[in-house]
Amino acid sequence: MIKKTINLLVILFLLFSITSCNKKVGYQPIRFESEMDGMTLLFDIIGPKLQIPINIVHMSDTNLECIPESELRNLFGEYLKYKTSFINYLGSDGMKDCDNNAELFHMFSQNLHASATKKGTWGVAVGIVWYSPDGYQYSHAVNILVVTDKDKKKKIMFIEPQSSSLLELKLSASEIKSIRMMLF
Repeated sequence: MIKKTINLLVILFLLFSITSCNKKVGYQPIRFESEMDGMTLLFDIIGPKLQIPINIVHMSDTNLECIPESELRNLFGEYLKYKTSFINYLGSDGMKDCDNNAELFHMFSQNLHASATKKGTWGVAVGIVWYSPDGYQYSHAVNILVVTDKDKKKKIMFIEPQSSSLLELKLSASEIKSIRMMLF
């Protein structure tokens, strides 16, 4: 019972710190654009570009917005500030695991989007992917983003949330085929 109460308090603290981060830590505002519905994401972007079964894609929001590619460095920099405060509060042991990092970036992006846009029922096109890197038997979790380029075209990117700077990953065809689950 005490452990559940402590976990709940930690979650409430983290949600409060994300939604009030503009005042406390001085996060830079992130610009969002290019609204789309979930079916567009699944059938026009994920399906044709990655050619993976859409039944492994799970979405919690039916409407999403993209991050302009030009804003990614800003977003990742803000995430690193948040991650530092997160580690200072809870310690770094849990941050050695890839899925914890991918989930933290996903959660940070979703909550920053909700706070910045006041669209609480909308999501941002930032997700988590579990795949098998070439030459390894285990799964690795990274983040997937649908961004808009300078011509407003939607582009899929994979990034490594465990990196200390924005690191785009180029997944091979076999790595893309090995994707077991995708969560937006």
